[in-house]
Amino acid sequence: MEQAAVVPRDGGAQDRHQRPRRVRGRAAGAAVPRRRAPRGGAVGLVTLASVLLFGWLLVISGIMHSVHAFRVHPWGGFTRHLLGGVLSLVVGLLIVANPAAGALSLTLLLAEFFMVGGIFRIVAAVSFRFPGRGWAVLGGLVTLILGIMIWSEWPVSGVWVIGTFVGIDLIFDGWSLVMTGMAARQLPG
Repeated sequence: MEQAAVVPRDGGAQDRHQRPRRVRGRAAGAAVPRRRAPRGGAVGLVTLASVLLFGWLLVISGIMHSVHAFRVHPWGGFTRHLLGGVLSLVVGLLIVANPAAGALSLTLLLAEFFMVGGIFRIVAAVSFRFPGRGWAVLGGLVTLILGIMIWSEWPVSGVWVIGTFVGIDLIFDGWSLVMTGMAARQLPG
């Protein structure tokens, strides 16, 4: 006969006004809590696919760097190539083994990249006089704000940021191909 365990709705703190929910376990006395799968929709799938692709590219790159290190062994760059290859291989394997953690790490790295890049763009635009530097300052501000927004929403942003950025890149890439095709139609010949 199975025993029922009382599990609060919020998974931890139980309010005295809430009714306890009974969960039946698979064996006597074993309660199996239910976990919700993270919801990311198509953007979440693109994020997952992009992270896995990036992980496998790092694995392949790590293997190639390590092989290259042994091919240039007489040269003085052996240690640098070997360490770079091993690092790429290990990081790639870690990302492939746990793509969710890889997405979170890459999202945090992307947020930091945007914040630092935005600050550098602003400083460079203010330091040097060139035509249209107001647009450069505005671009730096937008980049900085994007980085802050991604960082402030982390770890939730790890589900959607990479997939959204890949989608935006594909849209702009497709649009540039359409415009190139339209311009090519107007060429004589």
